[in-house]
Amino acid sequence: SQQLARLLDAEESRRSGLGTPPRSVFRKIREAFTAVRLEQRYSKTALLTAYLNRAPFARHTVGIQAGAQRVFGVVASQLSLAQSAFLAGILRGPSQYDPWRHFDRARARQKKVLERMSDRHAITPEQYQHALDEPMAIEHRRSQPQAIDAIHAIDAVRSAWFAEGREVKGTISLTIDLALQEDLAKILEAEIP
Repeated sequence: SQQLARLLDAEESRRSGLGTPPRSVFRKIREAFTAVRLEQRYSKTALLTAYLNRAPFARHTVGIQAGAQRVFGVVASQLSLAQSAFLAGILRGPSQYDPWRHFDRARARQKKVLERMSDRHAITPEQYQHALDEPMAIEHRRSQPQAIDAIHAIDAVRSAWFAEGREVKGTISLTIDLALQEDLAKILEAEIP
């Protein structure tokens, strides 16, 4: 819930035009209060779902579904244990464990995630070994744009929806100019290392 509170705080700051707020004691206290309120209002499953739908998984990719599609070319429900652990490792630092720039780091982090799962008996020793042995074939970085690539739009819809305490029971469709979105992403990628 603390990580979700941090993401929600950052989203709120971006929406209000303040950018990412600097780390401060005030920010930490605000996030702690937000986390407590979230825990009182939502189940652990709802909090985890909200976090995974907002978390950055890879460059310009937000949410588990987009992360699964961008990194492995599959929907989240089709991820193997090894792929799930690989994505979970990226959460620790999406830039530091960027699978296209730092594949070996991401793979080492995946191993730590699997070790932790094994140590906590969440997986069997056989599952652990099988996941370690599974080759990680990631998608080419320049994959075709998808509507999920329009992070700003997805972020705004999720924030508004979650703020009202609703759960998605279907599909939300947005109209986005993907060609324009791709052009803007290329410009940003060229300008921002």
